[in-house]
Amino acid sequence: MTQIIGLDFTLLQQVLHVLPDAAIGCDAEGTIVSCNLEANRLAQANNGDFQGVPLARFLPNVSEWLETASFLDVVRAGVLDAEQEMTTGKGAQRMVWTSSRLLVHEGSQEHFVVVTLRDVTARTASESRLRELSLTDELTGLRNRRYLDSVLDFEEERAFRYGFRLVCVFVDLDRFKEVNDTYGHYVGDQVIRAIADALKQRCRRIDTLARWGGDEFVIIMLVKEVDDVEIILQRLAEGVSGNVMEVAGHSLQVSLSVGAIVSAKDQAINARKLMEEADRLLLRAKASGRNRVVIEVAGSDYH
Repeated sequence: MTQIIGLDFTLLQQVLHVLPDAAIGCDAEGTIVSCNLEANRLAQANNGDFQGVPLARFLPNVSEWLETASFLDVVRAGVLDAEQEMTTGKGAQRMVWTSSRLLVHEGSQEHFVVVTLRDVTARTASESRLRELSLTDELTGLRNRRYLDSVLDFEEERAFRYGFRLVCVFVDLDRFKEVNDTYGHYVGDQVIRAIADALKQRCRRIDTLARWGGDEFVIIMLVKEVDDVEIILQRLAEGVSGNVMEVAGHSLQVSLSVGAIVSAKDQAINARKLMEEADRLLLRAKASGRNRVVIEVAGSDYH
């Protein structure tokens, strides 16, 4: 918003010092000409650090905009009315909400920009933490179904763009209900945690591993060759199946059934359709005796 004022700049600069938020005054070029004490505190700087320094020194986003537009155009576009990262005089990073007002002296027609900054670092960190919690399975610490749904389109696009095959995998614990019925749900939860840890250790860092719900897990992978899928999944299943697991004072032997679908080469990829197919293949693995891996390439049988 542009506002015509009748104050001289000396008086206007004094006004900055009575504002409750951090406030910085800039000229038409984006050079800082004044600031208040709250701005000094927030920016971990003093007046000498501010005077004659470009505002972009403290707000890196502004620097990027100035590559293609003048400072006054940046202000008019509302770029400074947003939440953005601030670099303090000591190099620390803060998140601030900035607001700007473009003022024009009615006598000289000189431009003066007042920028107020409010520290929202704690709130932003809290929101980030809440978002992280909303995408994390509480029992296992793995990603959850909501997270998986949020990345499917991204993985689909990445596979298409870089020439990978997209692989959707469903993993299920065999006869898990018997564990709950025999030992109780507490032991059942510990088994799920142990399986989650085992899967995490055997998945590649570039894979997405999530808990689908109950005793089911999903893995999203990108591979170049179909044979890579068999090697990875056999290693994963053999690392769990047949091994005795010590859980809550009980020695348990568990096995996994795995269903995996691999996208066809040089064909359009539909990640959600592949998920449905992987679920179907998991059911086939369980129906054919459990403790096995069933893999298909979309549009043709593989195993």
